[in-house]
Amino acid sequence: MRLSQFISAEMEAILAEWESFAATMLPAAQGLSPLELRDHAQQILEAVARDLAVPQTRQAQLDKSRGLAPVSDGAPETAAQTHAVLRAARF
Repeated sequence: MRLSQFISAEMEAILAEWESFAATMLPAAQGLSPLELRDHAQQILEAVARDLAVPQTRQAQLDKSRGLAPVSDGAPETAAQTHAVLRAARF
């Protein structure tokens, strides 16, 4: 089984672990609901799984590792970037 398939097949279990871990990030997690603790996690994991499923060259891998991934049409930021901005704005 490829990693992208594993992420998709085990999404709920991964999200449960994500939520449990996020709850330990105190004081930031204090008072957050389970839904807030999972905030954007599924979208981030789905984006990772989609990306892993697409063949890419060594150069594309290198570029992505340096934050130089091409910007998708209609998605000026990744799910992870959206999550970070919204989480930072909360504080």
